[in-house]
Amino acid sequence: HALDDYGLENPRSQIDFTGDGKATLYFGKDAVADGRIYVRRADSRDVYVVSDELQRIAFRNAQEFRDRRLTNLAPDDIEKFTIKRAGGEIALEHGAHGWEIVRPFHARADDEAVGKLLKELLGLNIIDFVADESDDLSAYGLGEPRAEWIFQTENDARPVALRVGGEADQAGGKAVLAQLTLRDSVYHLPESAWSLAQASPDDLRDRHLLELNLDTVDAIRIRDGAKNLTVKRTGDNWQLDGHDTPADAVQRLADALSGAKVLSYLPLTPENLRQTGLEQPQAEIHFDAWLSENTPEETSGRHPIATLRLGRQDGDKLYVRVNENPEICVVPAAATDALRALTSAQP
Repeated sequence: HALDDYGLENPRSQIDFTGDGKATLYFGKDAVADGRIYVRRADSRDVYVVSDELQRIAFRNAQEFRDRRLTNLAPDDIEKFTIKRAGGEIALEHGAHGWEIVRPFHARADDEAVGKLLKELLGLNIIDFVADESDDLSAYGLGEPRAEWIFQTENDARPVALRVGGEADQAGGKAVLAQLTLRDSVYHLPESAWSLAQASPDDLRDRHLLELNLDTVDAIRIRDGAKNLTVKRTGDNWQLDGHDTPADAVQRLADALSGAKVLSYLPLTPENLRQTGLEQPQAEIHFDAWLSENTPEETSGRHPIATLRLGRQDGDKLYVRVNENPEICVVPAAATDALRALTSAQP
């Protein structure tokens, strides 16, 4: 048969492969069998019958070949980020001990919550492309975006910005216009690009009452009402005012306080101090470390690790202030059960 019988004398389409050399694949007519097509290589007159899936894949609209990932950045690549929106800014930084909120206030962040937020945002896929160039962002409502994410990565001093603009209707639901400075295009993203930017500081903060490693503690000074007690480390054991006390009781106290979850926070105002009983705390717990010798960084003697002041109990809630933090923590009253158990064991 002549090549023209298969549509391969003057093929209707071709693919050129260029690398170390060049190769061309010609596509001809549909074969007799369903879903098959005639093809041949440019350097041969041999004709092959192959699945027409190859042609369908190769000759799609050029837009379908574009990378739909928002970015190849991963949560672990991010060193710090800021979210700007009408409700104010949130700024977080990754430090030696994990994520920290640095604006609008300073507090430990919940690493899991921050990681989940970044994973969801950075994992978004582009729905479609609106424009390949973004010289005039105001034309797309992105000159003054509704929300903006600014990322700083470990390996690049230049920040990366994701601008989120107005809503747009899509066949699958709502979308938003967006642009990332890593690529010039303007595109539609899922509406979650906007909703994720509404995360509040309380959504991202670590609600553990206290970060405490008992291995670093040498003494616990307790004032409970008029009672003053000291729990000291003696080798692998502990003593309560000179009497041996079970190490597991001390561990339970540390675990209960560091594991307690804060239910809510109150601003540190004179009125709140008075109403919560923290103007004159009912009890105080001081965790101290002792340094036996001077070092270039520290002098010998007692070094405070953490201080808790306990206010009044309101039903099953207790008001607590940690160190000199400018907030009052509301925690479950059961968080101090281990304290009562420890002090009641005093001979």
